[in-house]
Amino acid sequence: MKDIDIEKAKKLRRLLHERPEISSTEKETANLIKKSVMQYGPDEIIENIGGNGLAFVFDSKIPGKNILIRADMDALKVKEISDVPYRSVYEDRGHLCGHDGHSASLVLFSSIVREKLKKGKIILVFQGEEETGKGAEKIVSDERIKNLNIDYCFSYHNIPGEKEGRVLIPKREFACASTGIIISLKGKTSHAAYPENGINPSVAVGELLIFLNDINRKKYQDFSLSTIVGARLGDKTFGTSCGEGEVLATIRSSSDKTLENMSKDIEDKVKNISSEYNLNFNVEYIEPFPATNNDKEALSYVKKAASGLDFKIKELSEPFRWSEDFGYFTKKYKGAMIGIGIGENKPYLHTPSYDFNDNILEIAAKLWGQLIEEIT
Repeated sequence: MKDIDIEKAKKLRRLLHERPEISSTEKETANLIKKSVMQYGPDEIIENIGGNGLAFVFDSKIPGKNILIRADMDALKVKEISDVPYRSVYEDRGHLCGHDGHSASLVLFSSIVREKLKKGKIILVFQGEEETGKGAEKIVSDERIKNLNIDYCFSYHNIPGEKEGRVLIPKREFACASTGIIISLKGKTSHAAYPENGINPSVAVGELLIFLNDINRKKYQDFSLSTIVGARLGDKTFGTSCGEGEVLATIRSSSDKTLENMSKDIEDKVKNISSEYNLNFNVEYIEPFPATNNDKEALSYVKKAASGLDFKIKELSEPFRWSEDFGYFTKKYKGAMIGIGIGENKPYLHTPSYDFNDNILEIAAKLWGQLIEEIT
């Protein structure tokens, strides 16, 4: 790996950080990545996959395994609070999850693909819309990706709070399944002096809030968690008894099946409460993510690669509670998602002062290079 390519990757990472684009708007990001990877001579480029995504195909022309490695590239709609010279030029968004670093490290890996690739194909995917859980599902459904006959897929996420360069290997699931839920209840307004003439959903909303907290005490087979994120009743009209209510929650589990069971239990409760209080209801699911399940064989390749480079390895006893839409890839192909520590004292993901550690660019690129050698 040449020093000049490492410096180029660092400059790209900081440029992406400075000009973040949120989900479904990653056009400039894609253009910068395309320009960077094209200098390393991919055999094919697939554009506009999953929205603004890109795939670069490096073909050895010799039959072998086809390996997909993915990086996400969208930013967050969160204000960055930082003194770094390359901080976001926008007041309302920032690269506070490290997708700028994920993309830049994959660009750096593209600089050594040719020397690592002996058989088969390497497909480098730069994916948008990860934060909304939509990008990966769109990409794996794209016929152009299906036609590449992928054998394995891999990805990583940077992890603050862990030693720099430490490779984090899950037992099976890397990240939890989750979904947002919006529960809408509709009754009938009335004059506040005559509430008996209306149907006020306030008691039902209260019962639902209690239920969504109490569900955390239920012993599901796998890890599960319900978090209330919001609630609303009526308006600031003191002469009117409210006729509508809304409860917002996020539920998550290490298992897709347990998440389905939680959803069913919540829907049953909503039906029963609505029937009891004569309310109309609607349950809507927002930004669903599957669990990121890893294949044992794929994980073993990552372990061998990390060991071959003398990288420190930490085996995770449980998945991260947050979600990652790479689970759509691992549902379709043998694959693995792992973590790489970026420093014990680094601010955590999605916080205003977070910043990626540029030292990880080379570490991730070397790991992918060694992984290709292990598989092919």
